[in-house]
Amino acid sequence: MNDKEDITSYMHRVNEIVNSIRGFWEEIKDAVIIKKILRSLSSIFDSKVSTIGEAKDINAFTLDAMYGSLTTYEMRINKAKPSNKESVFKVVKGSNPKKIQMKTYLILKNPTLSKNSREEKANTKVSYL
Repeated sequence: MNDKEDITSYMHRVNEIVNSIRGFWEEIKDAVIIKKILRSLSSIFDSKVSTIGEAKDINAFTLDAMYGSLTTYEMRINKAKPSNKESVFKVVKGSNPKKIQMKTYLILKNPTLSKNSREEKANTKVSYL
């Protein structure tokens, strides 16, 4: 696995190779593939690899379960940095019961600003039921 490669593209490459091997009527078990994948992952997955090795029975572990576990881990480590902005939604009923107006406010997480400067109207959307 390349350092800049994500787990989805890596698993896509692995699946192409495995399908080619199986296309030549060669039998290869999922446990063998999983062990080879876990050995070949980049160093950012070291903690997850050791967790999978200790907690799971590799022979009973499926490729799909491993892919899901690694994808979830990758999403967590690539999570965006916390922002200083929050969005708040407010639903307002109008005179027409089928018309609902939703307003979105952007709130900056800076307590030193006044209340009026913390709330900025982002947009207004009208939805019909």
